[in-house]
Amino acid sequence: MGNKRFLSVLSLALFLLAGCVSDPQLQDQNDLLNTELKHARLELYEAQEKIKSLDAQWVQHAQAQKDCNEERADLKAKNTG
Repeated sequence: MGNKRFLSVLSLALFLLAGCVSDPQLQDQNDLLNTELKHARLELYEAQEKIKSLDAQWVQHAQAQKDCNEERADLKAKNTG
């Protein structure tokens, strides 16, 4: 008895899904959403690459600042010594 009910529900679900897939308006909406998703993924990738680039620049600037501070400390030590 349970198997017949399960098969009936499964058949109904498949029938409803088939009807949704064949609806042109839903297909158009699905295509639009897929296009928007592709654009969003591209924007996300570009943002991630920009973050990587900015992070690399920050590391370079931090190292340059460290080097500058060390050189200034050395010059100060020479001038006072």
